[in-house]
Amino acid sequence: MSNKTHYSPADPEARISTKPGKARALNYLCSMAVDDGTGVISHMQADFAD
Repeated sequence: MSNKTHYSPADPEARISTKPGKARALNYLCSMAVDDGTGVISHMQADFAD
């Protein structure tokens, strides 16, 4: 199973990723920064999960 042979026609930029104990899936890698004092999300970023 690789990103060269598997893709999502609905979301062609999603990539295959895996975590120990989890099944492989088409995903994105998401990062979030939150201000601890106010709880406000100050930044969101999505990257390829490969």
